[in-house]
Amino acid sequence: MKTSITIICEGASELAYIQEINRYMRENEIDYVFHARDAQGGFFANIERKYSHEYQKNSKQWVEIWVDGDIYIRDEIDLQERYDNRIEHMPDFRFNYMNFEDFLIMHLEDDKLKKWEALCRKQGHFITPMIADAYKPLLREHIFRDYRKGFLPDQFAITQDCLARLFQHNKDDKIPFRSDFADFLEDILVASK
Repeated sequence: MKTSITIICEGASELAYIQEINRYMRENEIDYVFHARDAQGGFFANIERKYSHEYQKNSKQWVEIWVDGDIYIRDEIDLQERYDNRIEHMPDFRFNYMNFEDFLIMHLEDDKLKKWEALCRKQGHFITPMIADAYKPLLREHIFRDYRKGFLPDQFAITQDCLARLFQHNKDDKIPFRSDFADFLEDILVASK
């Protein structure tokens, strides 16, 4: 019997990732399955609405909330305050710092990650996170030529090696990218061994 976990996430890119991680877990006989729920954006109101809907369906289910930290760091429309004052039973969010694309790049080899980090530093990404219109062209030009929102790049597949890189990069204090979701994912995969 597999343990089911509902993952409330921002959109189609995360849904594609969840589908790929489910494939990996199924092929490696890992006793978890994720059920992704698209909140149609990472703004607090979207997440709160989707969470409330899931909670009303089954208040006992295991729910994780996975969103990008960039809009909360930029504090668009008082998001941080709304998050800090969320209802008591709503779980802590699993933030990507800064965005999903940074999370994806943490799966790659060191040279690609360092290249992306240098581009991000040049853009001031770690002070004021870039918006999609700024980072998408850089991503396409330098890392994933076929990248588009809502899809994983053609050459991207979750393997044991790329997950090991994700977890290693996520723990490395010298690397400015982080993901609470990567911590959660590592805990799940370690628990299943």
